[in-house]
Amino acid sequence: MLSTRCCSHAWYASNPGFTGFTGFTSAFSAWATWAAWALVCQWGSLNVVVLASDSPDSPDSPRISRGVWCPPLPSTRPANCSRQSSQVGQGTAVRSLYDEVAETMAPLSDLLELGEVEDHMLNAYLGLTEFLQNMQHLICFMDFKDNCYENSEYMEVVQYFCHHLDNICHDLGLCKPEMNICGSLLLDAGVDLGRVIQQIRAGVLEQVQMNDVPLSASKFIDRKNECLPRSPVRILGLNGSLQILSQEERPLFTRHRILETMSSSNLSGLQSYVVNLGASEMAGCLDSASCLIQRGWSGIMLECNYQHSQNLRETYAHRKDVQIINQCLAPESWVSAAISAVWNFERVLPPTSSPFPMFLKIDVDNGDCDFLKAWLSAGYRPLFVEMELIHAFVPPEIQVNFPYIDVGQADFNKARASDVMSKGCSLGQVLSILGDGYSLLSWSYDKDINAQFVLDTWAKEHKIFVVPHSEISSFWHRAVSFREVWDDHNWHGMDLPLNFLLSDSSLAEKQTALNVAYEIVLQRSQ
Repeated sequence: MLSTRCCSHAWYASNPGFTGFTGFTSAFSAWATWAAWALVCQWGSLNVVVLASDSPDSPDSPRISRGVWCPPLPSTRPANCSRQSSQVGQGTAVRSLYDEVAETMAPLSDLLELGEVEDHMLNAYLGLTEFLQNMQHLICFMDFKDNCYENSEYMEVVQYFCHHLDNICHDLGLCKPEMNICGSLLLDAGVDLGRVIQQIRAGVLEQVQMNDVPLSASKFIDRKNECLPRSPVRILGLNGSLQILSQEERPLFTRHRILETMSSSNLSGLQSYVVNLGASEMAGCLDSASCLIQRGWSGIMLECNYQHSQNLRETYAHRKDVQIINQCLAPESWVSAAISAVWNFERVLPPTSSPFPMFLKIDVDNGDCDFLKAWLSAGYRPLFVEMELIHAFVPPEIQVNFPYIDVGQADFNKARASDVMSKGCSLGQVLSILGDGYSLLSWSYDKDINAQFVLDTWAKEHKIFVVPHSEISSFWHRAVSFREVWDDHNWHGMDLPLNFLLSDSSLAEKQTALNVAYEIVLQRSQ
């Protein structure tokens, strides 16, 4: 079966309108003066730095986090409230401006999270981040302006953001003296503002190159580096806090952490099979299972798409220990197909008395948890499990599970084109299926979260630093980051303010809001 999500985002533009931004370094310096640190404190085991400014949660700003959310909460919004960009397709001015901001925010966040930068530069990066986050808020309100808010409420919010953004933009010298941000948005659909954001992006990409920061968008990962473990230095939270990770904590956010774990552990006595369900290999999108197989581990690769399966066969033609299965398997049939492949090679069935396979990866964007449940129901307990979590922004206390929909080869591409938000399952659902025998190995640093789990007894025996099952929920509240907002599938796929899920609202309120938001997604995809 095929999963194309991790390679589907065109996050980093080549900046067609500008060749450079010579004043960007001085702009950073000016912003560093403007953006002073207000507070350094401890949050759990993470060091947390909070920027002092007129953020949407400050007393002087509109009550965004206390009743005026954007998108408006689906459970309380008027029935005739709708989003402009979803009404007229993808070509709206609002959507275009949002994309400009998103394509600037992503590499800037990489500077903050992946870069080994000095503290005075963190001030500058955080200042730019706040500008873009405030711009995202303003764009959101513009997108939902029709019939979604009381007029006075809407005007209060928009006027606040316009004034706040105007001051910042002019203080930095990024906006021309005569430019007014809201005036620009009203008169020419934000063309001038779009140019400003393009300039910022050009400067950010220059800083990325100067600081040798790897961009997290998988399509830009060099082929020879696709299997290198990588982890952030910091995490930029949805509330604007910058969480500085200790050396001990960084492995918990490492892309391909399992590769490091396995290379440093004694795996004698284990059947070293890798089972890769959704095995498509695309440039810049190599998953941990494929990386392990490339390193010499025996593998069973199951892929629904014929052409991708052919590509896999060409890649592994010299490997008799790698089995390629080109079938669109359902949850009730896939386990027997994988086990049969083991017998065909070993001439013996794997026992259920020891962990098997060594590594199980599931990424099909179609009833993923149904496939996981089927494997465990067959009596096999993998040593390691990796699941892609489309719904990574959902708190572990809330379980989301979209069941498998039967898809044949002929309808495969059609099914993939439908709304991805109505597929897959959440972290809470995965945890309920795995049970308390598994701990979290990695909340891997990828645009789409690939969570890796390990048998708790084995992790303790080998002294592997993990998040115990009982602590995963509290870990999630610290680990969720800007990526859950700036993912195009989330912001344009869900009419739901994701930072609402991190608020003090009750679990029942969050569950209700999610249910209604998913109803909107399902109606849209029909």
